[in-house]
Amino acid sequence: MRKPSVEELLLEQIVPEDFFEFMGWKLKRKGKDYRWRCPIHGGDGEYNYAYDPKTRNFHCYSRCGHIGNFVKAYQMAHQVSYEKALQDLAHWQGISLSGRRLRRPFAFTLEDKKVKEDLPASVKELPLVSAHEAKSLIPLLKHPRFSQASIERFQIKRCERGRYHHRIVFPIWDQEGRWVGNSGRWEGENFDKKGVPKYLYTAFPFEKSHVLYGYHLVLNSPFWILHEGVTDTIQAFEYGFGTVSVLGSSLSEEQIELIRKKPKPVIIGFDGDDAGRNAAKRAIQSLMDKHMPIDGIMVFPEGKDPGSVSKEEYVRIFTDRIHPIAFLRKFPS
Repeated sequence: MRKPSVEELLLEQIVPEDFFEFMGWKLKRKGKDYRWRCPIHGGDGEYNYAYDPKTRNFHCYSRCGHIGNFVKAYQMAHQVSYEKALQDLAHWQGISLSGRRLRRPFAFTLEDKKVKEDLPASVKELPLVSAHEAKSLIPLLKHPRFSQASIERFQIKRCERGRYHHRIVFPIWDQEGRWVGNSGRWEGENFDKKGVPKYLYTAFPFEKSHVLYGYHLVLNSPFWILHEGVTDTIQAFEYGFGTVSVLGSSLSEEQIELIRKKPKPVIIGFDGDDAGRNAAKRAIQSLMDKHMPIDGIMVFPEGKDPGSVSKEEYVRIFTDRIHPIAFLRKFPS
């Protein structure tokens, strides 16, 4: 039997009123919630910050959109890492760190759980755009970049001739797991010299801004973790994280509506370059405008992206994600 982590013990035994007093917060009961002005961004309303006893989560309904448990609230208020917050709260609660892992395991990992067979039957054998494309796409048997688990989960294919010649092809599904298009990625690094696009998508009427790649595979994940490209989402899966990609560097209105259909905290993890950071800023503004909770921003090193960092780096970046306001201050326009 697995020994409870420090995180699990804290979330089970912390008494809300004791936590409020410990933090110096003056939340008071209003109906089913406890309310006060947001202590994270200073607040622009007297009761815009809430604690829900049923979910045991905090939520700012105003500008910063913070949402999270006791540990996350402490982390955001003190601007420390999640691990540091766990250590501080464990000391406060008298929980020994000896012999315990700090965090509970993530929703799923390649090491701890077999790949879920959660693809709808209609997606097992993907219908293709046309007979012409059907003839050109064949199953990908192996690839140096992708594990067999990823190839099977994401139904990756290859093409020897036709529209997607010299490309690895990633089928794209809608929110219900129905095939709606393809993304063909050029194999090699000389696509610019060849004068061809790195990614080639199914032609009209397919609109990549209307889907989130991998959406139907992560409906039970605790977060919406947003990356830019298809291979970012696949690499994150290799590391044990369920994510979606926006198929570019912009979060569209249609994609935001897809997120709203299944509300849960959003984590933005765009590339570590000017384009990625600017896209993250736009996404933060768009989500805040719709009062959607942003759990944090994953900050990748300069020139790096989710597909080019090691598992250890990815986990650290995920763990040390920062508040959106802190991100905007770190990377001003």
